[in-house]
Amino acid sequence: MLESFDAKRVLVVGDSILDITVSAEAIGLSLESPTLKTKRLSKKESFGGAANVVKNMLELGAKCTFITLLGDDEYKSYYDKWEHKNLTFVPIVESRQNTVKERYWVNRSGTEYKVLQINQDSPHQLSKRSESQLINMFASFVHTFDVVVLVDYSKGVLSTNLTKKLINICNDEDIMVISSSQISDSTVDYGKFKNSSLICMNKNELSSNLKHRSCKNVYELAKDLKSDLCITMGNEGSKLVTNAGEFFSRSINIQEVDPTGAGDSFLACLALSDISKSPEESLELSNIWAALSVSKRSTDVITKEEFNNYICLKNTK
Repeated sequence: MLESFDAKRVLVVGDSILDITVSAEAIGLSLESPTLKTKRLSKKESFGGAANVVKNMLELGAKCTFITLLGDDEYKSYYDKWEHKNLTFVPIVESRQNTVKERYWVNRSGTEYKVLQINQDSPHQLSKRSESQLINMFASFVHTFDVVVLVDYSKGVLSTNLTKKLINICNDEDIMVISSSQISDSTVDYGKFKNSSLICMNKNELSSNLKHRSCKNVYELAKDLKSDLCITMGNEGSKLVTNAGEFFSRSINIQEVDPTGAGDSFLACLALSDISKSPEESLELSNIWAALSVSKRSTDVITKEEFNNYICLKNTK
């Protein structure tokens, strides 16, 4: 299946987050206040949110077109430098702040701790003019893709109205559309993703939506949302609920460094997999890719070589 990833043409629409990771070494405590004193070692910027889903897809070999909303501030320059042979980057720029997450890691006695995270967000939604521009652009070339992935971090791109319109366009063109909220919020109502080909959610969001939509079980929820469902369950693994039945795959044991971005990694691999023909293998590969990703810090992406090596080693046991 891995060979087929290179042939996949994917259109991703969603929110971008700039992740900034500052690494430092502890050198003592301030005499004036209980303040940790550190020596800065490095500072690294990487793309998170839907952009992290795209990064993972590119590493897996797919050809990606990415539509997102950017602010016209000092952080936009990082995106201006983003180039990849398989990436077509289509930013919509408005007068707003970019979403930025700064994380501070401190090394003390050989162990690293994340001691602080500072977020910058903008409350502004995509303007009506930009929304119309996105819809027209989306409708004009969506037929050229194998799969569309909508990644909602609730940062202004995927309003309920826009999401429903994009899903309807995909259905009219008979294009598979995978929808997911990646904000780790159990209160998210997945009704905005109704009529998707596949909706991905975690187990807390599943529980919340069962109550919110008055469904007794996951099968009733799938019927209510008119979509297949993928449920991620952390260390327990993941499962697919489709018209063909329920499929499950366990997670793998690996030393966790940072769980940031694991959901993005899982979604990226799943979207490139052959879910309809090989559901269990698709889940297994996605579990492995996501698990390996938590061995990295922040939203650093593992390499396809590391992925292949793990699978080869697993198959020889």
